[in-house]
Amino acid sequence: IVVFHYSDGKLQSLAEKEVKG
Repeated sequence: IVVFHYSDGKLQSLAEKEVKG
């Protein structure tokens, strides 16, 4: 699983959702 941290809250939230599944 690759986690991306972006300044943009939208991209960050989307990455978090990918991690949670």
